[in-house]
Amino acid sequence: MENPINELAAAVHDGLGLTYPPIIDMGPQLTREQLLASM
Repeated sequence: MENPINELAAAVHDGLGLTYPPIIDMGPQLTREQLLASM
């Protein structure tokens, strides 16, 4: 949990970004635009 963004990136890389809880938890830090940009 030291780097939730890293875990999130791994989840998105696996195609689980849409179902990964940290996206909702991080809310203001990660927006849909940022998530799509990352993908």
